[in-house]
Amino acid sequence: MGDVLDARGQDDDVVRACDHLREAIASAMQDAQEILMLIEQARVLAAKKAYS
Repeated sequence: MGDVLDARGQDDDVVRACDHLREAIASAMQDAQEILMLIEQARVLAAKKAYS
């Protein structure tokens, strides 16, 4: 991904757009990790409830 969003030598607008896109992707990845943690917590709670 880094090479695809490497805007060195491009116009300032392109550089800013790539920076913004890179930040958005990083944020989305963090959100996805948090969602996966919540799903795992829900799975564990459901398993505990099923075996109680």
